[in-house]
Amino acid sequence: MYFKVGLLATIGPAARNAILIVEFAQTLQERGMTLVEASTMAARQRLRSILMTSIAFMLGVLPLAIATGAGAGAQNAIGISVLGGMIPSTVIGVFLVPGLYVIVLSTVARLRRKPARAGSRSPRQRVVRPPDPRGVAGQ
Repeated sequence: MYFKVGLLATIGPAARNAILIVEFAQTLQERGMTLVEASTMAARQRLRSILMTSIAFMLGVLPLAIATGAGAGAQNAIGISVLGGMIPSTVIGVFLVPGLYVIVLSTVARLRRKPARAGSRSPRQRVVRPPDPRGVAGQ
């Protein structure tokens, strides 16, 4: 149970780190940078703040991970899960998020400008035919 709580506590800082990079990359794109330049620059610019907050968070839970005495089992479970979650989430956040941002946005852009094939229609489109001039059932 405590291990799950520790993992949940890791999700917040990991998401915040990813949001910092993506928002900064969007701002740089609006200023005229290309997608790859913006995501690379965002990761470089936010690296220091992400590392500082992640290291501070990990040092803050270090006493829980190395606790001894009464209640040490619960404290160790939370501390170790947070430490074990923050290290990979920081690495993933700094290196994978910019790459995934580029992949997702370029895929979305490619899908939006993909021309429709001749004669194809989406499943929701209905073919509307004009009414028969002879009346109902050819009478």
